[in-house]
Amino acid sequence: MCFYNEKYYIYYQCDDTRLPQDAGGSQGWNLAVTEDLEHYEVHQMVLKSDAEAGRRKTLRAGNVVIREERFYACYSVQAGTDTQIVTAVSEDGIHWTVTVQQLVLPPECEDKFEAMPSLFYEKETKKWLLTVSAEKKGPEAAYRGCILQYQSGDFTTWTEREMLWSPMRYEKIERPAFFTIGKWQYLLYSEHCDEGKIHYRKRQKGETGWSAPRRGCLDGRCLEMGGVFSENGHWRLYGILPIRKINSELGDWSDCGGVLVHRIVQQENGDLSVLPIEEKETQLSGVSALTLENIQGNAELVFEKQTGTRYRVDFMMEFSELTYRFGVKIYENSAIDSGYAYQFVPGEQKAEFDRLPNMKWFIYLNKGMAQSVSLIPGKKYPVTVLVQDDISVLYVDGVAISARMKEKPGDELKFYVESGKLAVSEITLDREAVK
Repeated sequence: MCFYNEKYYIYYQCDDTRLPQDAGGSQGWNLAVTEDLEHYEVHQMVLKSDAEAGRRKTLRAGNVVIREERFYACYSVQAGTDTQIVTAVSEDGIHWTVTVQQLVLPPECEDKFEAMPSLFYEKETKKWLLTVSAEKKGPEAAYRGCILQYQSGDFTTWTEREMLWSPMRYEKIERPAFFTIGKWQYLLYSEHCDEGKIHYRKRQKGETGWSAPRRGCLDGRCLEMGGVFSENGHWRLYGILPIRKINSELGDWSDCGGVLVHRIVQQENGDLSVLPIEEKETQLSGVSALTLENIQGNAELVFEKQTGTRYRVDFMMEFSELTYRFGVKIYENSAIDSGYAYQFVPGEQKAEFDRLPNMKWFIYLNKGMAQSVSLIPGKKYPVTVLVQDDISVLYVDGVAISARMKEKPGDELKFYVESGKLAVSEITLDREAVK
């Protein structure tokens, strides 16, 4: 994904299913161009990799960077167990000149690259940086995933720059992305052997080691294969909102879905946070403040009975000391006490997404759909919740939790507190903010 001339260019994998897989076939990139992330002009198969010698060739993910009114891309092509790193150049983002790169792996690595490289142009050195993942040599069961970086001054000849990171923590590291903001450098990556999240590390320019921020994930499990791009000098985080592999909310997540974009904000200490890509637009709806209290049990209040399926709600929340749990429910049906919830647990310093009630046994697989949140009694927290059909996103304390919902039990928006007191103020509901 990239931004050029006030338009978003969204490149996404597509599959030419006219030929069966055992006959070869081809997988490539389609392009969707949009000014408002609502209306799209689609171009079919702008980058493709044809079948070769009866083998199916798969064009995997990568990224596109705009430099001096040209489009520069990198991606990987897989045919069986072979992986090629490919670069491409285009004048319009549609028609490309493609080059297969012959990158040399260091001797301590296995003789193959992993999929999904990324590009970054470093203005200080006037160098193109190509970030790729590989595996170090070692026992098959060991955590050997590592990240390498190559450099080029002409986008043609590439030499190894450094072993960017070798944490000995992951079996494989996917979709690595390197970028800088001010004096800080960042390394974004995805994994599928822990919680399946998008992580990042940081370091100041001139340093060699990477440090972990206070919270290393800006979103939860329901955002994967992340990347970054610059929009008029401001950085954006994007990723795939996956769908379930099976028709059940207990099913694992697939590798396909829609795209979600966050606005990246840098803190003074170099840590990153995320906010909605669009600034808040206020539209009051009914009550603008409420207080719930029940020291012994549960208290709740329906704020809106008919929310519809696309809206944005912003509010300030404040809870009292010793409060056990509180939150906001969406698509709630009070008659049968069923819906989805973003709930906050001060004792565990976390926010999470879940389906409530979880009976019998749990009914929603939400592993990885929680974030560490600094919850302090008496402090006011700005919160944003976006709902678009089967998608919801929570923004609080600099992090996000994205989610998918397969059902719609009701149409209510409800606040609740369990064993404590919750004050919610400055509540605005905007049905026009989400297209």
